[in-house]
Amino acid sequence: MIVLFLLMIGCDNKQSFPVRLHYEETESPASIQKIKLSGELQGLAYNIRMAHYRDGVVSYKILNGQPFVIEDTVLSIRIEAEPLHAHEVRFTIEGEKIVEERVEVEDVLHSILLETYSAVPYFSKDTIPLIGYTSGALYETMVDGELRQGGSYCDVRNAKRSPKEWHNVFDMKEYIWFDLIIE
Repeated sequence: MIVLFLLMIGCDNKQSFPVRLHYEETESPASIQKIKLSGELQGLAYNIRMAHYRDGVVSYKILNGQPFVIEDTVLSIRIEAEPLHAHEVRFTIEGEKIVEERVEVEDVLHSILLETYSAVPYFSKDTIPLIGYTSGALYETMVDGELRQGGSYCDVRNAKRSPKEWHNVFDMKEYIWFDLIIE
């Protein structure tokens, strides 16, 4: 009985390691982002998950059929958003392998890739938001005596909130984000 108990504990004793997320400068940050994750990652398997929030519902999709294996202690991921027409965007995610996904969205014209800063550190057991794709937080403001609608990307990024919370905090109707899930 004691041996069985010790085996059960040993099987469920997956260690969690700190993961540092860093965004690199790019020439076109609105459409291309380079992300570096570092820590004790070598040999760990991961999935890239896309989350699409639209009108109160989040749909999730794992983009890689089989988990990818991290070959080093640093994982570099490049994400590109390419508008195909007014209501469709193609995402290309390059990490250990390349994944492409086409998505229909309401507002391609005003949407950009946006960093997902966090107020707390990440660990390998966490679902790590990599990047968002949004038209930002919309506000009404007076301009020359007229009430107009404007937006702010920086308010969203600098709030250091999880993308899961953006619709509540910023009253967003639609946006997308990508997560890294380490197995």
